[in-house]
Amino acid sequence: MSVKIIETVFEAVPGLVIQLFVFARASDKSRAAVFSILSSLASTAMTASAIFYDVDADPGIRRRNPKWIGMVPDQGRGEAFAAVFVLCGLQILAKSAATALLALANPTWLIIYFATDHGIHLAYRMARRDFNLYINLTPGMSHLTDDLKMGIFKCQRLLWEEDIGDQVRQFTMQNWARWTEEKPEWFTSLLISQVPDAYIPGGALRALGNNRERRGSAAGSMVRQSFRIEYKLR
Repeated sequence: MSVKIIETVFEAVPGLVIQLFVFARASDKSRAAVFSILSSLASTAMTASAIFYDVDADPGIRRRNPKWIGMVPDQGRGEAFAAVFVLCGLQILAKSAATALLALANPTWLIIYFATDHGIHLAYRMARRDFNLYINLTPGMSHLTDDLKMGIFKCQRLLWEEDIGDQVRQFTMQNWARWTEEKPEWFTSLLISQVPDAYIPGGALRALGNNRERRGSAAGSMVRQSFRIEYKLR
């Protein structure tokens, strides 16, 4: 899965953008060039669709994350895959063509666009204190404070539960009573509502009641689930 993502992000999409850029500049726009662009587009869209389908149709991932995964129906999966393929193709074509045309018009605008787009995204992640879930900022993460570690619950469970779910559960079980007594500022009702029942001690869960508010976070995309999160807890 990770190989498909790396190939798509660092090879297929950049290659398509270059093809579109050269095609837009060329005075002689041959049919062979159009065929080459369409072939690259179809190949990239097929890879992106396959990544989505593999994740969404995986029984294990569906059981762990029923609220997030399961868009593909049990019946008519061929039609669903075809629809996803078309949508991926249109999205990739639109983004790639816009990038190529912007680079052709004024490369400086393209740089400003990318810097602004990614800058806003990274700032948003850092403001939510889950930026450390996406890259390994330092070798090892054992120095993180409790509030940063608990930020993992803002991320979809499919991104981390299989790899470090036991560590996270041990961490919350060992410290929940202390947090309840000390009441740190970050230990809010909103955060508690984001913690799944399996990660809360039985006594504390009964005290919270069965009707406690459930909230989720849409952080990240299905594509990111293939990356192993380097998030270590003491």
